[in-house]
Amino acid sequence: MEATSSFYTVSTELIKTKDSSGRSVYNGKYTILGSIETNSFAKVKLASQGDAKYAIKIFCKPSLRSKKEYVRRADGKGMEVKTQLDKVM
Repeated sequence: MEATSSFYTVSTELIKTKDSSGRSVYNGKYTILGSIETNSFAKVKLASQGDAKYAIKIFCKPSLRSKKEYVRRADGKGMEVKTQLDKVM
């Protein structure tokens, strides 16, 4: 699934391939130029598409799913589990 706004694109699928020079290409559009930041929950990569440069944030879903909190349901009837992944997706 992919959703686009004027500022960002959200994709729930990551398809990683290599171009002819051996560089990683994500979703057939973005050539990875390098890594900007890495932590236990996500990686941020510098990418290009033609002359434009982008930052791509790749979340580590298992790590985010493991961080749970229990919150009161909106209807007030009991509790429900929310994960950190729910907050970023």
